[in-house]
Amino acid sequence: RVQPSVVQGATSDGSSHIRWSEADGAKLRELYAAGQIKYQGNTAASWAAIAKDHYPGRTGPALMTFWGRRVQPSVVQGATSDGSSHIRWSEADGAKLRELYAAGQIKYQGNTAASWAAIAKDHYPGRTGPALMTFWGRRVQPSVV
Repeated sequence: RVQPSVVQGATSDGSSHIRWSEADGAKLRELYAAGQIKYQGNTAASWAAIAKDHYPGRTGPALMTFWGRRVQPSVVQGATSDGSSHIRWSEADGAKLRELYAAGQIKYQGNTAASWAAIAKDHYPGRTGPALMTFWGRRVQPSVV
C-alpha cells in the first residue's frame, strides 16, 4: 500500500521510486559535518526524524540506506566504463575472500549482515557489507566448491 506522504514517481528504468540526487547527498554530508548524523549508530527514530525534517516524502529506512551505501564518507565511489558508480572488484579481492574462507573467517553460507559488515571494515576499507556479500555470492563462492 502506498503512503500518500511518500515520494512516488516513475524513473527512466520504469521503477517506481525517485532516485537520490547529488544535492540530496550534499545535504546529508552537511548534516554529518554539523554533527546531526553520526558516522554509524544512528537509530531508526533518528533517521525518521532527519527524513521528516530535511527530506519530505522520504522514509527513514530509505535515508539510512542512501547514507550507508552512497554517502557515508568511507564508502568507495567512482565511475566505471559502463557509467555505474562503483569500483569494480579485482582478482586480488576475490583471492583475499578465498583466504578468509580457508581460514574459517567466512562460512560457505549463513554469514550474517553484521559479519559481512565486520569483514568489510577489517579487510576491505570503503566497501560495504552488502556489496561484499553480493561479491561473495555471485563471483567468489562458486569458485571455492
